[in-house]
Amino acid sequence: MLFGKTRQVVLRFLFDPPDRRFSLRELARRGDLSPGALPHELTRLNRADLVVRSRDGNRVSWQANQAHPAFPVRQALVRKTCGFPAP
Repeated sequence: MLFGKTRQVVLRFLFDPPDRRFSLRELARRGDLSPGALPHELTRLNRADLVVRSRDGNRVSWQANQAHPAFPVRQALVRKTCGFPAP
């Protein structure tokens, strides 16, 4: 396994579909994760330029960084290592 459970779930949801934004609570609920584990993981992914954080008022959302030149390679890596959630 290349990534831990929390990172796998976060990457799966954020990279497919990549234009979808998720709040922390939504990621926790959909991925059956503890909301306490997510802020640290999302911050690390943001620092690695894999995801972007956006704010609308007091609502914070996260999505895959599609603007990065290596995005297609990263998306393929996530698909191969984590799989994508069923529709």
